[in-house]
Amino acid sequence: MTQENQNYQNTTNELENNEVEAQASVSVTLPLGAGLADSPKINLLTGRAKVTASHTSGFGVMTVQIMETTYFDDVVKSWSLDPGESLYAEVTIPKDTYYLRLLSHDGGAGGKGTLGTA
Repeated sequence: MTQENQNYQNTTNELENNEVEAQASVSVTLPLGAGLADSPKINLLTGRAKVTASHTSGFGVMTVQIMETTYFDDVVKSWSLDPGESLYAEVTIPKDTYYLRLLSHDGGAGGKGTLGTA
């Protein structure tokens, strides 16, 4: 491999690695009757987060929460979705470790959500 080809390959690998980091996200699904579902944890080091969620069940309110894990699990941002509604939000948050929580207080809500870097 020539030096020029090697430099191109290194640059390509760096770009691919950066793209993977920029697209890092975690997802969670709330089945009907579950009441609560948490995503895996993710380090959001850009200070910006993107949340997408959709309420796919027939009844009940679904709560979508960004949770931080510094000392205790605390709610950073929260939204409520009625059946059929979707959420797309970009928020500014401190650089930290977070996860996405989906809640259904009566068990009648089901849906899915994703938390990632914006």
